[in-house]
Amino acid sequence: MSNETSMLRERTIVFAGPFTSTAQGMIKKFTSMGADCIHLSEDISVSKKFCQLVGDERERNEKFGRAGAIQASFENAITIKDALGSCVQTFGGIDVVIDSLFIEENLEIKDLLEKNLMRSMILAENI
Repeated sequence: MSNETSMLRERTIVFAGPFTSTAQGMIKKFTSMGADCIHLSEDISVSKKFCQLVGDERERNEKFGRAGAIQASFENAITIKDALGSCVQTFGGIDVVIDSLFIEENLEIKDLLEKNLMRSMILAENI
């Protein structure tokens, strides 16, 4: 087992934001290295199915990590705390948070700062 793999074994990584191809690739790579991954998003319809497929990989190779999707609203601190609490209950803790809330298309710079930066700040404040 390589050093990188052993460092990620039994770690929990939270991905907050939309389910993009980047998040998908990172979840697949990190779970193959033994990390447990959770995707937090307002719409988990696609990521939930993807995480189930990753779970199927774990059945074939026990060294793979687990994956899950939790629906979360990033509008205020209470809903973010609830979502993070669900992550902790599911996997026993949080080791890494990857914030991709800033990924939005077709927003004016004012809206970008007000909507996305504020959600990222609330998430960081409540970890």
